[in-house]
Amino acid sequence: MKRIKSVNAQSIFNTLSDVIEEYNIKWENIVSTCFDGAATMVGSTAGVQTKFKEKNKKISFVHSYGHCLNLILVDSVGCKNRIAFDFFGTIQLVYNFIEGSSSRHAIFEKIFFLNFLNFFLKL
Repeated sequence: MKRIKSVNAQSIFNTLSDVIEEYNIKWENIVSTCFDGAATMVGSTAGVQTKFKEKNKKISFVHSYGHCLNLILVDSVGCKNRIAFDFFGTIQLVYNFIEGSSSRHAIFEKIFFLNFLNFFLKL
């Protein structure tokens, strides 16, 4: 896992490229990429996907099934089931709040891992 300080296509690509090089992966051995549908990721002129294809023209793009599942859940729950809609909405708000700040994310990680370790040490 790498922390990305900027979310433009070039910064994301540079970080992913660094990881690829760190693990000594050859660009010709990369078969596909998997992203959500954001323009930054899959943009046909300057997206991360395009930058990957510049390194290896055979790389194919696969839309993230996790992202698709999230869209399906949101669409299917909609306003028909207010309790489920409120639950998933609350989860999304908490996620956005934590991920909106690197310091909040670091605090969350610290709390989570401490509780995780305490749980397993008690077993």
